[in-house]
Amino acid sequence: MMEPLDLAKRASNLFTDHFRGRIPLWAGAALWLYGEYTVVQRCIYAMKYEGRMDVADWAGALLGRALRAAERFADVDCVVPVPMHSAKRIRRGYNQAEHLAQQVAHHLQAECDTIHLVKMRDTPSQTGLDRWARMQNLYKAFSLVDTSAFHAKHVLLVDDVLTTGATLEACAREVLKAKPRRLSMCTLAMGLK
Repeated sequence: MMEPLDLAKRASNLFTDHFRGRIPLWAGAALWLYGEYTVVQRCIYAMKYEGRMDVADWAGALLGRALRAAERFADVDCVVPVPMHSAKRIRRGYNQAEHLAQQVAHHLQAECDTIHLVKMRDTPSQTGLDRWARMQNLYKAFSLVDTSAFHAKHVLLVDDVLTTGATLEACAREVLKAKPRRLSMCTLAMGLK
């Protein structure tokens, strides 16, 4: 089986170091390392391209339990999934990050907010793009609907995989406009790029 990483309990770790100097993170964690031809890759693929909501719910519950055991995530008020453009959601059938976030919110006894951070542009897939191309691809792709929604809250952004960090960073920049008390992020898996 997949051996989970022990990042959630440490203030500084592989995940948080990835954003150092760019995003003021309170906490950050990934459950697993991502690698080609691994069970982790198979789970992510099943969630994204095979409509396996059951896998997303199962993995989200594992992530939620890991975060619940970590003090730095104890006071999360609001869990926010990385949003998907409506056209892509129709094509895919659901947003896997939303399923992950719902499970994480349940385990942290926090609100799951799926309406205040939105994706405005249907951008091409990030797969195969380097960090710079990903940032350009996501330029002004996300928007905060209501800047008061996350004000003075501990907000936790959730996505499936951290590769270059461009998607989470673009979302975080929007959330930071609301002046949250704290901003944290987590993913199921992270690659070492």
